[in-house]
Formats: sequence, C-alpha cells, structure tokens
Amino acid sequence: MRDFVRFVARGAAGSLIVSFLSAALLFMLVLGPSGIRALLYSPHFLRGVFPGAIVGAVLWSLTAQKYSRLIALQRMGFGAATVITLLVAGYAFYLSASNSYYDIYFSLDIRPNTLLLILIWNCTQGAVAGLACPAQRLYRMEPELKYRARAQLYELAEEEARMAREQIERGKS
Repeated sequence: MRDFVRFVARGAAGSLIVSFLSAALLFMLVLGPSGIRALLYSPHFLRGVFPGAIVGAVLWSLTAQKYSRLIALQRMGFGAATVITLLVAGYAFYLSASNSYYDIYFSLDIRPNTLLLILIWNCTQGAVAGLACPAQRLYRMEPELKYRARAQLYELAEEEARMAREQIERGKS
C-alpha cells in the first residue's frame, strides 16, 4: 500500500509542477508581474493533480505486473500516453453527452494551433508526472525458486551440516 501511495503522490506532484508553471506563465503574460499574486489566490493549477495521480496508478500497476524496473524514457512515454488517453476519453464523453448536432459541430471547431498546444501541454504534463514516479517498487515479491534450484540449495545445506558434524566429532575425540 505504501508503494501505491508513493507512486500516486509523486505522479500528482510532477503533474502539479507542470500545471503550476504553465498557469504562472499564463498569468505573467496576461497580468504582468502582478500575475504571480493572482496565481496564489487561484486554484486553477490544482486541476493538474488528477491526471498525475492516474499516471502514478498506471505506473504502479505496470511495475507490479509486468516490469520490475522502468527507465526514465519508459515512464515518460507511459505517462504521456496515459494523459492523452484521459484527454481523448474526456472529450469523447463530452461529445456523447451533448444533446444536439449543433453543439457537436461547434465543439469540433478547434484551430490546429490550439489543438497542438493542448496536445503538447498534456504530453508534457504526463511525461513529467511519469518522470517523477519511482523507477521500481520498494516492496517486490521475488519469484519463487524452481524445483531444481531448491533441491540444489537443500543438498548444499545437507553437505554443510555433514561437514560441521564431522568437524565437531573430530574436536571431541
């Protein structure tokens, strides 16, 4: 359980960093130097915690099931893919919940540069969240030994015990 909390918290923190920096840049561009003060009173950047937490949960699941250790590039790739998947799923849900074709038509009217900015921002958010997650779990269950390896260890232990008994008997006589 500690591993799960560790992955989720670090993923959320990494995503929060990107959200805070992008909100700070936006406020600085719009409001100037007083934008930092406005940023501290605005919880807008906290919306980045949720995707990072999901990235942490996905990476925890991957290290629990398939991979024993993830390198930085793998974590960044899985993080970016997870956040983009969340973005597409959220947008698809929004489109399916709209009541008229009029809403769908105008919601699809996105300029290419805006779409590119959204994709880059979300990929960055996922990549930094994945990079902030640990490379491996602290508490791993090692695979059990096969029969042959267990038998070899047993024979080795028997041999050591026999040699110890012989040495004790030599010392007594």
